[in-house]
Amino acid sequence: MTLRRQIGSQAMQCLDQEEAEAFQTILKRFRKHVLQLMEKRQDSH
Repeated sequence: MTLRRQIGSQAMQCLDQEEAEAFQTILKRFRKHVLQLMEKRQDSH
């Protein structure tokens, strides 16, 4: 396991299962939104 994954895994230990799942859902939505914004920006240039 890479150091990045180890730290990420350890950082998530402060959350219970429900919180971790909610956090992952929010991160996915955020990532999708950022990618859409980047695509719009590229399309406008």
